[in-house]
Amino acid sequence: MKRQVKLTTTGRLSGEPRVVTLYAFDDGDRLVIGGSRGGAAKDPAWVGNLRDDQRSTVRMDREVREVRAHEVTGPERDRLWQLVCEEFPLYATYQRRTKRLIRSSCWRRSRTADLALHPSTIRKSFWRPFRHSATCRRRA
Repeated sequence: MKRQVKLTTTGRLSGEPRVVTLYAFDDGDRLVIGGSRGGAAKDPAWVGNLRDDQRSTVRMDREVREVRAHEVTGPERDRLWQLVCEEFPLYATYQRRTKRLIRSSCWRRSRTADLALHPSTIRKSFWRPFRHSATCRRRA
C-alpha cells in the first residue's frame, strides 16, 4: 500500500532537522522507500543523511514513529523495487531516466511517539495560531 509520509532526518552537514515528503510502501512490518529524485543523476540529499545517521522520524497522518533505516541491495532490493514499481509505476520511469541504480531503503518501525513531542516533524506553519485579517474584523 502506498502512503505519503514526512521523513525527518538530521542534516549530515548542518546537524539540523530536515523534513521531506515521500511515498512509502508497506512490506510486512517495514516501510520501503526509493531514492529516485525523479530520475536525476544524483541521489536525493536525504539518502546521504540516512547513510550518516540511520535514525529518523516518520510521520504518517497524525502518527509519528521513530524508525531506523537500512539500504537494501541484491535480490532483496530487486524484490522491493518490483513492489514499489507495482504500487507506483512512475518509479520505473524514473529508473529508465537515469544511469544510476536508484537506491531503496527500508525503515523498521519502532515505538509510536506522541506527535506533540516531535515538533520538528511538522512544518512550523502548522503551529501558527489562527489570526483574523483586518478585513475579517471589519465585517464582524
